[in-house]
Amino acid sequence: MRMNRRNVLVGLGTIVAGGGAALGTGAFSSVEADRSVTLETTGDASALLQFSATSSVASTDGGSGDGQLEFDETTLNEDAVTTFDPAFTVENTGGEDVGFYVKEDGTNIASDGIIDFIDEDGNSIVQADHEGGSQIDLPASAPGPVDVGIVVDTDDSNSVGDIDTVTLVASTEAHGQ
Repeated sequence: MRMNRRNVLVGLGTIVAGGGAALGTGAFSSVEADRSVTLETTGDASALLQFSATSSVASTDGGSGDGQLEFDETTLNEDAVTTFDPAFTVENTGGEDVGFYVKEDGTNIASDGIIDFIDEDGNSIVQADHEGGSQIDLPASAPGPVDVGIVVDTDDSNSVGDIDTVTLVASTEAHGQ
């Protein structure tokens, strides 16, 4: 077979086409790779969402030494409504606007009528799921901390017991709703 330009081009074209078919197009459908990640936490006083105690019912040094906001009140009157307003402040120091509320978890919070968390206007900020309920909007450019109050209602048959945790939620999706 004689080597001419046509045969060389056909041969190179066949090699390229065959190589492309054998090796694929360079696209892939999956990659799994291990990478190291370092995460650190900080106390509530220096996090992106900062909490500070402003009354005797709340503290940031409640025995655990972790700098987290803690609530502890053991001297409430029976058959009374006790309001701590403000009980603590919340401040958005992150770069995104957020909506802040307390998540209803079914253990003595708001729906049972025993403990409620309120904004500066006295509106409840407790929600089962955020669906347009009351909240506190905390823009990233907020001028400073916002007060949050706690109302404890021991009237009638309400019995206050231990609540292990309260979930405080700050969500970019909830802001402005």
